Parts: sequence; C-alpha cells; structure tokens
Amino acid sequence: MKKILLYTGRSAFIFLFMIIVLFMQAGDMIAGTTGKIAGKIIDAKTKEPLPSASIMIKELKTGTASNIDGRYFIINIPPGTYTLTVSMIGYETITLTGIPVSVDHTTPQDVELVPSDLQGQEIVIVAKKENIRRDVSASQVVATAEQIVSIPMVNDLNSYINLQAGVDGNDIRSGGLDQRGYMVDGLISVDNRRNEPLMLTNMSTVQELTLVKGGFNAEYGNIRSGLVNVVTKDPDFNKVHVYADLRFTPARQKHDGDPITSPNNWYNKAFMDPGVAFVGTTNGTWDEETQ
Repeated sequence: MKKILLYTGRSAFIFLFMIIVLFMQAGDMIAGTTGKIAGKIIDAKTKEPLPSASIMIKELKTGTASNIDGRYFIINIPPGTYTLTVSMIGYETITLTGIPVSVDHTTPQDVELVPSDLQGQEIVIVAKKENIRRDVSASQVVATAEQIVSIPMVNDLNSYINLQAGVDGNDIRSGGLDQRGYMVDGLISVDNRRNEPLMLTNMSTVQELTLVKGGFNAEYGNIRSGLVNVVTKDPDFNKVHVYADLRFTPARQKHDGDPITSPNNWYNKAFMDPGVAFVGTTNGTWDEETQ
C-alpha cells in the first residue's frame, strides 16, 4: 500500500509539472499588447555611464533606475506617445517628449545628462523617430487610431486593412481568411462556425493596429498569410465618451443584379438573347443550369 501511494505521489508531481510547462508555453503564444523603452544614461562630457539615474514616465507615473552600466528598461507600456523624465543629483533634468511606443517593440532612448551646479534646471527635448526598427524582422504596418480615422472613406478596420499593400479582398498575400489571424488585446477572435476572423472591433475603442504581412514568429499558432493585432484603449471612468457614425445614402430605386434596361437582366434575358428568344429556353442554346 505504501508503494502505491508513493507511486501516485510521483505521478501527481510529474502531471502538475507538465501542466505548468504547458501553461508557460501557452503564455508565449499570446500576442503582445504592450511595448518597452530601453536605453543608456551617460555623462554628456565624459561619455561615462551613470548608475542610479532616475527614469520616469510622466503619463504612467512609473519608472526605474539605471544599473551600474547606465542601462535601463521599462516594460509593459501600453502603445501610445509618452514623456520621459531623466534626473540625477549633480546633473540637469532632461525631459523627452513624444516618445512612441508600439506593441512588441523596444523603443531605444539613450540620454546624455549635462553636469550642473544649480538644482532645478530642466532641459526639454523632442524625441526623434526611429528610421530603422532594429528588433523587427517581419513585414508589418503599425497605425494609431488617429492615423486610421484621418484617411478618407475609411469607416472601419476592414476598409483600412484593404488599403495596405499585399491585401486584396481581405486576403493577405493571397491567403484565405482561414489562414489569417485576428487578435484583440492578445486574444484570438474567430468565428468557429466558418473558421474566419471576426472583424467587429469598434473604431472608437482602437488604440493601435498592427498588420503583420510576413516573416512573423511561430508564437501566433496556426497562421500562414498574416496577422491583425488590435490593442484597445484603457477606459477613463472620469469622462463620458460618445461615438457616432453617420452615413447618408440618397433616395433611389434599389435593385439586385444588372440594371432593368440591360439585356442581361434576369427578366429581359429570355426575350433578348437570340439563342432562346425564338425557340424558348428549353430548346435554345442555354445549358441546364442557366435554364
């Protein structure tokens, strides 16, 4: 009896270990919803690294300190534009504005602090946009909500995606809908009845959209042609938000198919097609399906 209990205890431990490993692997497959800022703090004159410098993100009220090599990083930053403040005793405070943060991307931001004998001085610098993203190997398009709304005749995410190169009729690189992934805040959104992505995200809730058209990692699972990753905005419970989408269609007679005056119209074709007009549809040249 003791041997059986010992065997059962070992089996339970192995089973529990396997479950933990599977959960860790599953967590790696979830699409990213945050970004990262990293860089190095150095002395502007000596170019030596500055340890223990304070780095703060103004909008999030969070930050970190540089290590002994002057390097720092801040993770789990929602996509958007932020202000970074770097300060240290004996140096002027540097404030960098307009730092963009995107999903699954590390924004590099090195800072040079200028020595100062006077406390309270501050220098404001506008951050420069990256020319080349060094940590991105895939072919992708990153757009904010403001950029999407500013494009004329774009009423939803679907119409914006179809304007991008390599996308035609919702197909990315000639791959069908069942080969494309659509994720909202890191979760897959799929209609299981037809195995097609559900593009139902409201435009007013979008913070950032990432369209990956090729070269993506295997972390996204069964995706072949492309990936659409949408990150929504964090709600502000202190404000009331109203979104209205107004569309106008002029009054006209609605119909389906060819115009009523066209020879190919369903009601005119049997009388205006020479192949059946004088002998009837059964005896004419039409195939069985057309009859």
